[in-house]
Amino acid sequence: MAMKRILSLNVHRLSKLHHIHTHAPSTILTSSSSFYQFQHHQHRFSTTTATEEDKPTTFAARYAAASQSSGKVKLIVGDYTTADKTFTANDVQTYADITGDDNPVHNVNDDEAAQAAGFNASICHGMFSGALFSAAVGGAFPGAVLVEKTLKWKKPLYINESLHAHVEVTKVLPRRKLVLCDMKATNGSDELVVEGKVTILVRDLQE
Repeated sequence: MAMKRILSLNVHRLSKLHHIHTHAPSTILTSSSSFYQFQHHQHRFSTTTATEEDKPTTFAARYAAASQSSGKVKLIVGDYTTADKTFTANDVQTYADITGDDNPVHNVNDDEAAQAAGFNASICHGMFSGALFSAAVGGAFPGAVLVEKTLKWKKPLYINESLHAHVEVTKVLPRRKLVLCDMKATNGSDELVVEGKVTILVRDLQE
């Protein structure tokens, strides 16, 4: 009788161990699955997608998209504007006539003075080439005012050469209505001719 009780007790214990062994992994798997679902759910709600408004674009596109109700313009870092021009002999002569800057290195009919100064030929006026940045900004933002501009010339721009100007936003100060930009202009060989920085006043800047 005592032996039957011992055997019965051992069978009962073995049954419990078997129950724990067969069900524990399922419980752990279920918990892991729930944790994964929680993480996936949390990730889905924490991920944000950048809108088109948050991506850099041209000044002209920003101006065209100005709020119809307020007329305010939004600008972000990376927004840009460009301008292109070929500086012909007639352009250079006209600039010299208007400004009175008749330095012989700008002589459109004779390269001698320019070559004596170390250039290959007559060159465009530096301030004339730098004015292309103003055209890039003013053409895209009617009413924008240049507050400060610094320029540094890296190479001469020869008469009849083309220039590509690029102005890009580096900082926006909405409350002060100011936009800070880097500027660079390259010739037809993609060589840097002039670079600098500019501060622009945009009265319609969105805060």
